Amino acid sequence: MIDHLASLASPLLAVAAAILLNSTQLLIALVTAGLSILGAYWLYLRKREHQLVLERYLDQGIDQVIKSFQKGMLIHDHNWMHARLVIQQHRLTQKVPDHDCLQGFKDVDLAAMSISPVYRVNRLLGTSIVWNLIQQQSGQIFNGAFDLRFRVVHAFLDRTRSDHTPIAKDEYDHYNALICQVRRKGDGFTKVIGVLTELTTIFEQESFAFKTLDRFKERGDVRAIVAQLTSLKKEIDVALE
Repeated sequence: MIDHLASLASPLLAVAAAILLNSTQLLIALVTAGLSILGAYWLYLRKREHQLVLERYLDQGIDQVIKSFQKGMLIHDHNWMHARLVIQQHRLTQKVPDHDCLQGFKDVDLAAMSISPVYRVNRLLGTSIVWNLIQQQSGQIFNGAFDLRFRVVHAFLDRTRSDHTPIAKDEYDHYNALICQVRRKGDGFTKVIGVLTELTTIFEQESFAFKTLDRFKERGDVRAIVAQLTSLKKEIDVALE
């Protein structure tokens, strides 16, 4: 009887063992799948957060600040080239320039300037150096346009109208020297754009999270960028004196 029962139990135990093994394997498979899904979701969140950081601090921050400096450089270049063109046209044609040429200068549109991108870059760098440089460039463009409009073009028009004697070469050289003086005052801001471009490279090469941005300013390469911008501001201060 006992042998008979033992012979019946053996297949049942084998079936139970097989079920237990399959259940364990199923559980392991489910846990593995769950961990894979969680891992993929975590990677998605990390990637999405990095994209948001790039959008806010690169696309809507650093890049916009660079565009602001570039726009300022375009206005500055337009103004000094317009003044030089007035002088050169008279030298070639000997015709008195039209008074409307005084309207050919451009000014900075302060109303169109956005503060948010500057604030974001200030947060990244831990300093207001970029805001100071933007204000400095705006003042330089305004003062440069004033000098070109009145010290150069307006004075040149008065000269051609009040004195009909031919303008000598040294007089042309005098006005061109004034134009070059104004032009050189904007050279430092080209270097500023180059330094800020280095900041974009850092963002493009690494992955960042919002909670790590407060420590971004402590990085050695970021401190080097701040030092370069500070040095450039001092150079520009001297050039604008």
